[in-house]
Amino acid sequence: MAEWPQWILDQLMDSPEGGGANRQNLPRAWQQLVAEGIPQGRRNDAIAQTTGYLLGRRVDAYLTLDLMRGWNELRCNPPLPDDEVCQIVDSISRRELAQRKARRGK
Repeated sequence: MAEWPQWILDQLMDSPEGGGANRQNLPRAWQQLVAEGIPQGRRNDAIAQTTGYLLGRRVDAYLTLDLMRGWNELRCNPPLPDDEVCQIVDSISRRELAQRKARRGK
């Protein structure tokens, strides 16, 4: 199974929410989630949480979708249907956009 590209991990760690450039500050649960993947029964939640994590750090929605589709194929056992992954990412993307608009309106 392929590892996540280093540039993605670097971007997450360099964000203020990611704890700076120190890899040790990346939460252990996220490291484990990315490395080990998810068994049946937890896949939807894991994809939704990871999508929210990436979008909350301003990773492009289309890039996030591609990452989640690839991660689903490589790390979910068994993978979810592609249309289900797309629906999850779309739902979380709409929620994130609404939250951003609400924050700007305050």
